[in-house]
Amino acid sequence: MNFYKLSKTLLLATAFPCALLLSAQQQPETKLSDNAALRYWSAFAQMRDASLTEDQAKELQRILQGTAPYDDLKYRELAERNRLAVETLRRGSAINECDWGIEYQLASNAPIEYVPKALALGRINILFSMHQLQTGDRIGGIRTLSAGIRFSHDLATGGPLMAALAAKTLLVAHLRTVAFAAVEKALSPAENAMVSAALGRIGAEGVDWQAAIRREFELLSQSGSSAPTELQEQYRRALQDAAQLPTLQRAIASLPKSVSSKIINPERVLDQKRELDEQLQSARLRLR
Repeated sequence: MNFYKLSKTLLLATAFPCALLLSAQQQPETKLSDNAALRYWSAFAQMRDASLTEDQAKELQRILQGTAPYDDLKYRELAERNRLAVETLRRGSAINECDWGIEYQLASNAPIEYVPKALALGRINILFSMHQLQTGDRIGGIRTLSAGIRFSHDLATGGPLMAALAAKTLLVAHLRTVAFAAVEKALSPAENAMVSAALGRIGAEGVDWQAAIRREFELLSQSGSSAPTELQEQYRRALQDAAQLPTLQRAIASLPKSVSSKIINPERVLDQKRELDEQLQSARLRLR
């Protein structure tokens, strides 16, 4: 081997490991597989006949409120058809990061189909947990509910108020089902630990209302219906202090109709937040 070939061989031999090292250093810290939303989208694709009729939705609400009994004969086939979707949801809920990948630069045209899909999957998750509880798989039912609590929280991540309100709806429904299970039979230490861990992962409020308000006004601005800068701060203060609500409502009423009509009624948001706060407080007290 002449000097030129030997030099070239040595250069390649030393460059290859260096290239590998540089490549490894340039890799992003978060892998796509570390995104819970990707698992949730897979669960959406696995759902079968998951759209509840209006009557079924009302009956489910009565069941959760304790005014109607759960009939496993009526719901078990639907629950079993969606077992794979529920299992995928549970695997996704174990991942800390959740990014729905919404193109918010598109403003009001940003596709957010994940919200109705998540509501449907969340209801199925509750029905499946009830099916498990009814058929003697109590630890499985509590595990399903614990995963659903985290999933409900993730629904609001990075989204506007519509996503936060949907997340609140699912969170309250899961918390009520946990309460229902606890009335039937006191939670065991293992079951208590699962629910406590799930509640610990979603934060004190369960939904980041302040982040949702910030995103809401960003979208409003990007859509060409910009509101005064101080209105966002007034909205945020009203959710922390209900006494600020009249001032906020007057400020919204003074805006052009083309802008005020796009702002979600803060009284509605405050009522929803208050209900979630009460349910979370009750759940945490019950677990002590």
